[in-house]
Amino acid sequence: MKRRFTWKCLVMLLALAGGSVLPAHAHDYMVSDNWANFAALASQAQSIMDGMMTKYVGCNLWSTNCNGQTAVWTSVMGQQGPGWVPVGEYTADHAAVRWAPARTFIPANYQWAFLEEILKPGACVEGVAPARVQAIRNAFNANKNKVLTTEITLYGVNISAKVLGCNNKFTRNITTGGSISMGIEGGPFCPKVYTINEGIPSLFGTANKGPLLSDAHPLLRDLLANMTAAYMTIGDPMIVDYWHAFMGRLGLTFVRELLPGILNSIGKSDRSDYGELGPLFLQAMGDAIHDISLDTEKGNKAFNCLPWGNLDNIYISQNVSGIPVIGSVTINVDIADSNICLTLRNFADKFNCANFTCLPDYLGVQPGQGDLNADGTRNIDSWFNSGLSLQEWKLAEGIGGYLDILVQPTQAVLPVKYGDQHWLQVEGASSATIGYQWYSGYSPDELTPVSGATTQGFFPTMDVYSVGGTNMYKYYQAVLSATYCGAPHTLASDLIQIKGGTPPDIAIDDQPQGGNFFPGDGVNLSVKAGVAAGSGLTYQWQKFNMSTGSWNNMPVETSGVLSFPSVTPAQAGRYRVQISNQIAPSPLYSRLSDEAVVNVAPAIITDPQPQGGELSIGGNHEFKIGASVSNGELSYRWLRNTGLGFEDISGWVSAGGKTFEATWDITNATIGDAGIYRCQIRNVYNVYGQYTVFSNDAVITISSGTVFRVDKNNQPGAVQDGLTWRTAFKTIQPAIDAAANTPGGGEVWVAGGPLNGAATVYNENRTQNWGGVVGSLILKDNVQVYGGFEGYRSGQGIQEQYRD
Repeated sequence: MKRRFTWKCLVMLLALAGGSVLPAHAHDYMVSDNWANFAALASQAQSIMDGMMTKYVGCNLWSTNCNGQTAVWTSVMGQQGPGWVPVGEYTADHAAVRWAPARTFIPANYQWAFLEEILKPGACVEGVAPARVQAIRNAFNANKNKVLTTEITLYGVNISAKVLGCNNKFTRNITTGGSISMGIEGGPFCPKVYTINEGIPSLFGTANKGPLLSDAHPLLRDLLANMTAAYMTIGDPMIVDYWHAFMGRLGLTFVRELLPGILNSIGKSDRSDYGELGPLFLQAMGDAIHDISLDTEKGNKAFNCLPWGNLDNIYISQNVSGIPVIGSVTINVDIADSNICLTLRNFADKFNCANFTCLPDYLGVQPGQGDLNADGTRNIDSWFNSGLSLQEWKLAEGIGGYLDILVQPTQAVLPVKYGDQHWLQVEGASSATIGYQWYSGYSPDELTPVSGATTQGFFPTMDVYSVGGTNMYKYYQAVLSATYCGAPHTLASDLIQIKGGTPPDIAIDDQPQGGNFFPGDGVNLSVKAGVAAGSGLTYQWQKFNMSTGSWNNMPVETSGVLSFPSVTPAQAGRYRVQISNQIAPSPLYSRLSDEAVVNVAPAIITDPQPQGGELSIGGNHEFKIGASVSNGELSYRWLRNTGLGFEDISGWVSAGGKTFEATWDITNATIGDAGIYRCQIRNVYNVYGQYTVFSNDAVITISSGTVFRVDKNNQPGAVQDGLTWRTAFKTIQPAIDAAANTPGGGEVWVAGGPLNGAATVYNENRTQNWGGVVGSLILKDNVQVYGGFEGYRSGQGIQEQYRD
């Protein structure tokens, strides 16, 4: 069964009471849906803080010394580094005891993960009492809601200005989520000439177009809300004191950077005669607030605001002229150092266990405090007993089951040749027994389980290759499985992509061999090749085309042997064979044999050919032969076959060059001149040596006069004179004797039986004496004997009248 691994986020719909439908989050516990879990939040927290600082001061002032200022994190009591994940020398176990730094020895991201194990849906909390689990969840939800209503107040902002002879003095506390109201007097009897009554956006909430924190960074509000809810729920006094210091220091940034912009934007749309007074007052107020600064180096400033640093009073005076009707106005703003400190402290004091629900007895990490599963071992002791392992720590306190991958399989650095192996290994960790199953496939979307590959290590053999610009890949992935918390869990490793290297070699054991050949020779070019894998080698012979300079495939020549049964000069040339192999799904690939050069000696061209004839005794005949060759020197001789094979009748005659014409004459023919004649032509060419060809055969037949016929199968009692087939002799010797007794001699034609049937056997008793011995046929001068006729055969035979 195929298993498809395509990891995608699934969006599920949760049907709520009343029929409404909402998208499910990656979690059901955090504020908003920006992070899948606290681990993701922790990893991004530093960059969000730096993003906020970059917007206002132009650099990453949270984590870095820049623009002549010291990194802000260093002024937060108990902050152990700029982030919430340990990096390098920074431990991220932030803690304080009032105004002195402390350490929990547990990184912040681990503390959050410890809490999160109880918060997340389907949590495995079998080792913790249900009442505790519910109390922790209730506390976190309450704290999450609480922080979203938190605001900051800047106390004691004093404003004074004389407008058209009227003294205006105000003292205002500016609270986010609230409003600011001032009535400005001027002119005779000092009536109100302008009234300011504007809302200030909420810090965390949505009142007055809040949250204000989202103006600093889109994720800042959600980041701080989730961090606050987590730290307050844990409730460890060291962590609460640290968060008090953190939020107080951050409150200064809120006041300095966020409020001035809000104040400067209020009232600018007013177009009354005195409408510019409102923005001017608020702009002066904002400029004063923006000048607030801390001396964390404990300089000579007047007011020590622990734990954040020393503060000065703020006082500015701004003269504004050119105002319609009014002319010019001097606006004075002052804020006492004590009020600035009061602002920070009152804001920071909101982050304590009096305002939030803290559960240090459950989640605390101080010695002597915090025992989640109430087994008598404190959380901090379980931490150290677990070897500083988050997963083991959670298990020790009765929460969580886990399945992790500690070591991922590694990619191959170089392509892997077909048939070679690449070691893959994955190492998992789990609270339960781990099962392993390796998957492989030719596509990352189609992976199937590998039979027997059920251990951490896997040594697959590469079964694809890349060739000719076509790259082939094999994909591998391990899937780990474990059953814990009453449910099965799986986790897939990184997907490994391995590029196929070279294909299996096509080995050629025997290369095709060329050579020098004579026309008419049989030539076989053969190749013997083999390969370790594939569907079977295929062959394609090629010949080099001299005119185009390219190799051309030879149609139908697709075996391991290229044969020329009778080679001709036109078939001379350069030959090779392309040997191909394929192992699906990889492409076809080929190897070329060595070249084999076939050289063919020049052909001897015969023209004219000698012609035979049928002569009578005493007749004449002339054989004519002509021959030529492109290179070499010709010679020739005449041959005759009278029935015992061809014999030389002329001896070799030099043609004196590359061409010749010659004749052979028969004069005053006798029976002995009958036979088959041919001319043998020889060429001597120093590259090839000597070679010969024969002309066509020319048959000479000589009629010797009277024909006497023999047919054993004639009817008994018939006349036997041999002059017709019907009167043929029944035995051979009488016919020979009759022909010998005829003047000039004669011929004997012997019937041998039907064309399709049994042969006739002449086994008569022979009584003539020859050499003192009887029993033989006695041939005589001027008599020729011919066989192969059908004869009379009781009138059914062909009764031939001519012989071929």
